Amino acid sequence: MIELDFRHTFERGTYRTMTGRSHAHSRILAQAGDLSPIHEVVEAAWESLHHLEASYPGFCTWYWTKVIPGVGRGERKILISRLDTRVAGVAITKRDCAEAKLCTLWVAPTARATGVGRELMQAAIGWLGNEAPLFTVPAERIDEFRPLLKRFKFEETDRLGSAYRPGVTEHVFNGRLQSASIS
Repeated sequence: MIELDFRHTFERGTYRTMTGRSHAHSRILAQAGDLSPIHEVVEAAWESLHHLEASYPGFCTWYWTKVIPGVGRGERKILISRLDTRVAGVAITKRDCAEAKLCTLWVAPTARATGVGRELMQAAIGWLGNEAPLFTVPAERIDEFRPLLKRFKFEETDRLGSAYRPGVTEHVFNGRLQSASIS
């Protein structure tokens, strides 16, 4: 399991990924000056998750303007699970004074039913310090998540229409999703 949990400063500018693509977002400057581990985790997570933009409009902006700066402030963490050299799964968490939330949990199709989701969920819960963090699942994915939700005793507390996408119901677990929480 690789965790992105670093302290650094942000300056406005362009963040250039390992693949050379530019992202007009905050540039990351590690205190120690070594960007390799940071680049590797940020890029590996992005390469694994960027397809979510098709299902969640605004995902790209959220990742680069909320997640990456939040990691720098210590409010968010990116967890990556690997099988061999491939990314098998990614979790993104948020912990601040308002909430403990598992924002994203993704497992590669080839790694499903191998324990990767459970491993990421355990690591996320551990970092959040909360056995029942806020978590949402879209209606079309709820059946896939049921075994994991049951295993961790997540309790459905709400269902919201159009929370993240027009016309799509989100199942909310362990709390209430408020408009400020959609972050």
